[in-house]
Amino acid sequence: MKTDQKTLFGEKPFKIRNKKIIKSGVIKFYPPTKETPESIIEDLETIHGRTKFYSLFSGGKDSMSTTHWLDSVGKLEAVVHIKTNIGLQMTTDFVREICEKQGWKLFIIEPNPKFTYASFVLQYGFPLPAFHRLIMGKLKYKTMRDFALTIDRKNHCLISGVRKFESVRRMGNFPYPIQTDGVLYFGCPMFYKSSEETYRYVHENNLTISPAYSKGLGTSGECMCGSFAVAGQKSMLRDLDSKLADYIEWLEDGIQRFGTNHARRYPKWGGMAKMSELEQQQQLDGFFKDNPDLKAVNDMESMVCGAECGPGSMKGALDY
Repeated sequence: MKTDQKTLFGEKPFKIRNKKIIKSGVIKFYPPTKETPESIIEDLETIHGRTKFYSLFSGGKDSMSTTHWLDSVGKLEAVVHIKTNIGLQMTTDFVREICEKQGWKLFIIEPNPKFTYASFVLQYGFPLPAFHRLIMGKLKYKTMRDFALTIDRKNHCLISGVRKFESVRRMGNFPYPIQTDGVLYFGCPMFYKSSEETYRYVHENNLTISPAYSKGLGTSGECMCGSFAVAGQKSMLRDLDSKLADYIEWLEDGIQRFGTNHARRYPKWGGMAKMSELEQQQQLDGFFKDNPDLKAVNDMESMVCGAECGPGSMKGALDY
């Protein structure tokens, strides 16, 4: 029996929101007229003129439940999966299989050039938590933006499974479920839902999520950039994806042989090396000077990747 979506998610009391647009850097955040998934989609259509909804799909519980719900209400244009080329092959395989099973049109998009991650680590070293936004700008934000500009600049909206109360970082950095940098539009229909509601949706609709979860990784495995890698993950990678483990070791060797002097200071994946605040700021300034088109990722970090880089990126779960 098909679950009644409206009953499952329920209705929150109507709240009049301050209609003032919140601006953070070059990003604009828009408050919803109501806090339900249906009303957020309606706002995207009637207020922002978005008519084509592409669901970002990593294979985790949030993207799975959001994509399934969007399809159930007849709003799913297609699924978009980012093959970061530093992720588990089993995750991309799972995405292909589930989309074929559900009958969802699928776009698998990749960074251009494909060796983006390798060139990043040879210049800067393996990314630290403070520079998660930098590698996400390269791997995901630019890739999403290129896709949106190519597929439908005027009408597109990338639908994300981001939820406000999923983590401390998302609570503080992502105040409302609709945002744009002027070109790229994001919408988060499940923004006000709890993890309990999300898991319940997955179970009651007999959905599955990336096998990386059941194998102990704790994330979908779409992105293994290493920014928030925890103890034991590196050895676990060998069992989950030997080719990816070999690739990371090849990069570690490459940094020692061909990397910049700066990169050699951060030569290990998941090394969690320390860096002074002054050096952090200098590296950020240098990166954005070289990549001015990626400045928006400062405000979009929690949207662009969120928890998928590993448990450490949660910085303390805070579910309601």
